[in-house]
Amino acid sequence: MSEINVGKIMKISNNFIYFNTQKTNNNKQNKNINSSVLNQNKQTNLNLMNSNYPVFTGGYSLNLKDVYNNLSDNDYPKDIKIAVENEIKNSDNNKSLYDIHFDKYKGINDCYTLEELKEKYPEFNNVVSAYSVNTQEGSFINNWQNGNDKVFSSDEDLTLQLIKLYWGQGFTLNDLSKYIKDTTGDKKGTKLHYTLTKKLNIPLMTIRYARVLKLSNKEYNENFTQSLSQKLKETKEAHKQALEGEPIYIPSKPHSEAHKQHISEGLIKYYIKHPEASYKISQRQKEFYEKNPEKKDELSQIMDFAWNNTSEGKTIKKQLIKFFKKQSKNISDNELSSPMDLPKEKENLLEQFWKVNKWAKEPWSTATKKGWDSFKIFNSVSLKNSDGINILSLKCLPDKIMEQIYQLAKDNNETISKQHIGVAFISRDDLDEYNEKSKFFIKKIQKYINLYLDKNPKEDDKIATALHLGIYDFFNDLNENSDNLPPEIKNNKEVRFGLIGALLLLNKKVPIFNIEDNNVQVKFNTNVSQITDFLYIFLNFCMREEIVNTKIISDYFNKLFNRSYNAMNR
Repeated sequence: MSEINVGKIMKISNNFIYFNTQKTNNNKQNKNINSSVLNQNKQTNLNLMNSNYPVFTGGYSLNLKDVYNNLSDNDYPKDIKIAVENEIKNSDNNKSLYDIHFDKYKGINDCYTLEELKEKYPEFNNVVSAYSVNTQEGSFINNWQNGNDKVFSSDEDLTLQLIKLYWGQGFTLNDLSKYIKDTTGDKKGTKLHYTLTKKLNIPLMTIRYARVLKLSNKEYNENFTQSLSQKLKETKEAHKQALEGEPIYIPSKPHSEAHKQHISEGLIKYYIKHPEASYKISQRQKEFYEKNPEKKDELSQIMDFAWNNTSEGKTIKKQLIKFFKKQSKNISDNELSSPMDLPKEKENLLEQFWKVNKWAKEPWSTATKKGWDSFKIFNSVSLKNSDGINILSLKCLPDKIMEQIYQLAKDNNETISKQHIGVAFISRDDLDEYNEKSKFFIKKIQKYINLYLDKNPKEDDKIATALHLGIYDFFNDLNENSDNLPPEIKNNKEVRFGLIGALLLLNKKVPIFNIEDNNVQVKFNTNVSQITDFLYIFLNFCMREEIVNTKIISDYFNKLFNRSYNAMNR
């Protein structure tokens, strides 16, 4: 590989982005344009100038400096003014006001309860749930409360849906009101200003800011039409699913990670209240679990704990086994912990069991809730290490080996969490940071990790070598600015150099490279724990210094690591 100057790398500033001003000129009006349209455009521009607004042409984004010079301090929502100032001073990305607004508020769209929203955005702490508002018969909110609204889903708080559209996507109250009026055919229309401010206590943007925000989004009209049309389609589908008895709306479109989690948690809470439903899962729910195997794995883990690690579950299980034997049938632990894979015949027998043994429903709800609580405790501990790094995003075990360990457990009629195999592997020598419930899951997985490694004694060294080569390849790709790098790194020289500097700096604490005469070479006398320590210190450094999102690094490293392991096997 090419040589680098280690001394220079060490002095790299943490200030990675610089600003390059790009002026936006007004387009000249076409002389042949219809005179009435021309006069209308002139009047619009005149109104804007008289209101101290920068002049827009064709809805394209404004020069951010012009926006900054024409908005007062009171016009900006929380933190936006500072973000605009930082963008002007430090960046050459030429973001619009809409880009900066969306950078802050896009997380609203991944909230599915008001509690989540208020935790992420304290400025909405005083908003009121639409479920609890007193309303008049036939009013906008009253129609929604009664499930008669054609635009907004009854599956999610109306307050949250309105905040998503107004703050999370930047649509104006006038446009939203007109859309609702046109869609519902309500000649009176809906006064959203009154609804948001007087009924739901939703804070509004200033008129000046809202107008500039809209005009700074060059695709506003297209986005508005697409988003609202999609929302209308989803609302109709949600109503249809509710009539079919679905406890929670499962869209047919791809889901974000947050939405997957929302659906999964909603289904689990429903199964807790209705235990018989967890073994008579609808086709739509089965498809959701098949498309999202990690959520299927979570449900299996909860069921396994409920049956085998709660007194209520063990008591019901004894009666269930007796019931099946009377029908000359058996049911395994693996079948009980994987309700979505249950054969139809056994599904029907379980349905009969719940009907005959109504006493079992309440204790089974308790057992399932204990399983769910235990799973949440386990994840709250194991998702992040003490430094706040998401350790699940860094696998440290090749995909092939994780699949084989998972299959090994399955062959022994046990369901383990694929998602946590890497965690259990890293934690083999140290379980002190986990509580007793978390240890239960980890030890169960470790049983099959150890069984696998006993059968394949050379794998431990191969894993350590593959991890080591993965880090070395990552360093090479950074130094050579490889085309394979994620765009967030490839297209930002300061980020790339910052990562190189971080790797070299941390090599002094946990030496995994030999550095002589500015040449970096891999050294192979390291073990798995030493390399994983290095990786987590590195990720922690990147997070603390805000070099780049740590998940981007983890995902890319996982690819390199798997590639190295597969190459060694070949």
